[in-house]
Amino acid sequence: MSDRLYVWPEIDNFWFVYEPPIKNLYLTFKSRLKPNLTIPLNQENPLQIRKFLSQYLKEDLDKEGEPTADALGRLLKL
Repeated sequence: MSDRLYVWPEIDNFWFVYEPPIKNLYLTFKSRLKPNLTIPLNQENPLQIRKFLSQYLKEDLDKEGEPTADALGRLLKL
């Protein structure tokens, strides 16, 4: 787990991949030099998280599925 703190102004938007067993929240940063941040949801309720995040960030509804790098990592068990 990272000790890094992210502040709202650094984050551009968010989206979810909820295709069990894959349940992740993704954050995209305003700086294109920063990669997306993947947050596993585990047992958390994505609807409650969406409701909270929507107060501060826009949701990217155009994103579909998990990023290629995440899918490859999962398939290769990295």
